[in-house]
Amino acid sequence: MNGEQLRLSLANRLDALGTARQAMLAFLAPAALHPQVVFKLELVLEEVFMNLLWHAFKDSAEHTLELTVELLPDEVALSFEDDGIAFDPTHAAEPPIPASLLDAPIGGRGLMLVRRAARSLRHERREGRNRLRVAVARG
Repeated sequence: MNGEQLRLSLANRLDALGTARQAMLAFLAPAALHPQVVFKLELVLEEVFMNLLWHAFKDSAEHTLELTVELLPDEVALSFEDDGIAFDPTHAAEPPIPASLLDAPIGGRGLMLVRRAARSLRHERREGRNRLRVAVARG
């Protein structure tokens, strides 16, 4: 892809999200991205990372999550790799639309938000690992 990259290996712990966010923002700062693009990237990072923490692992052992942030001419791509339960978010159904705010459950909308923020989503399961790439347009 020929872009600048940031690669991080993170533990599947909540405190690693803050580490990832700060490293991503520092890496992207010289690119002077529009605040809306940065917001979308932070949203994608948080939603995917939290879903991995909550749903990807059946055990309480420490696992390593690989994050790559790639700065390309027309997009920024966040790639996540984990050894968790096989799950392809590109084929997951959208949650039903509640009849009212009172009927709306708390949570369960993160994947929908990621899809709306992304230019593209790509997933593959290879060698027992999930690989998810979420690209956000730069402009």
